[in-house]
Amino acid sequence: MGAPELDLLITFAVVLIAAELGSLAFQAMRLPRVVGMLAAGVLIGPSVNPQAVQIGLNPESISDLAFLGGIFLMFSIGLTFDVRRFRTVGAGAFILAVFAGITSFLAGFAVAMAFGAPQDLALFIGLLLTPTSSVIAIRLAHDQRMLAMSGVDATIAAVVIDDVTSLFIATIVLAFVGLGDAATVSGVAFGLALLLLLGSLVVLLAIGALPRALTLFERFSGQHPTLPAISLAFLVSFLFTVIGLPPIFGAFWAGSIIASSRFGDRIQEFIRPVTEIFSAVFFTAIGMLLNPFALPALGALVASALVVGILAKLVGGFLGLRVLRVPVVPAMACATLMVPRGEVSLVIAQYAGDLAQVERLQLIASVLVVVTTLGAPILLHGVRFAARRSARERTARAEG
Repeated sequence: MGAPELDLLITFAVVLIAAELGSLAFQAMRLPRVVGMLAAGVLIGPSVNPQAVQIGLNPESISDLAFLGGIFLMFSIGLTFDVRRFRTVGAGAFILAVFAGITSFLAGFAVAMAFGAPQDLALFIGLLLTPTSSVIAIRLAHDQRMLAMSGVDATIAAVVIDDVTSLFIATIVLAFVGLGDAATVSGVAFGLALLLLLGSLVVLLAIGALPRALTLFERFSGQHPTLPAISLAFLVSFLFTVIGLPPIFGAFWAGSIIASSRFGDRIQEFIRPVTEIFSAVFFTAIGMLLNPFALPALGALVASALVVGILAKLVGGFLGLRVLRVPVVPAMACATLMVPRGEVSLVIAQYAGDLAQVERLQLIASVLVVVTTLGAPILLHGVRFAARRSARERTARAEG
């Protein structure tokens, strides 16, 4: 067995151990496990730990693991997007997603351009600010006992739609800036290929070809159709790569097609342990690829992106909920659920073109994830404190 294979094995083992230790440490402090995985990755990564490369933790092996982890993570996110369920959500969640998502994208793009960033970098910074982490948002709503609050259902649905909106915008951005493999095709050919592929996915979803194929597999083999479902994700990812799109988009759409069949819930539950493993691999590997010593050079840009990213979600979410006639205080509380960024922002940063830009965007995305994840509960407590204080003042004035 050659050195590259040994490096990959030791990297995989170290990543899993670091992910578990980091998540346990942060969970003990009542902090998000995702942040613990990122922090653990940074501590053992080559940028902070010079001995990392000597024991086989080289950037190539780490990047390979991050790539596989990202593919599987996006497939699992796609499995949560059942098109049939969103027929009953109504226009409210889509209105909210548009308000919060477009506001965040335009704000991020504007602040990056104001700092003199190149247009393609500014577009991707806008993309990093667009998606909300559905996992963190739902967990926050549950921990803060908000599930019965007015506006929460629309907010949670909008958070999931945010992910889809971000992927669509990312596809358009890739077509216009000509990054990665997309540079090998003309804009017209790229657009036609994209429409053809997405159209074929819609047709497959409409006629139920994939669910029928999974049904036949289950009937004749007597086995659970998880393996062909995962194979489908990697096949569609490959097809996306052929036309010049990042494979993460293909993995997401494959998951969404399966989620919209009768197999969706079963496969999602069956692969949950595997999803946990690859999620840990992805977040920890991304942390290992970061160079925290490069942060001071991006300090002003990162700080500005953080401020506008938080304000855009708060303002956009609040206005969207008010359009839906949600009362002021619940609207402010629910808007904080849209603040945390997470896995989709990190995955988008991974497919931003040349290496220098990827490194910058991964660093910006990671800081964004950490600060917004830790800051959202603080903002929520601030909203509740202000609401209680306002209520006490109104009571005092009434008694006076």
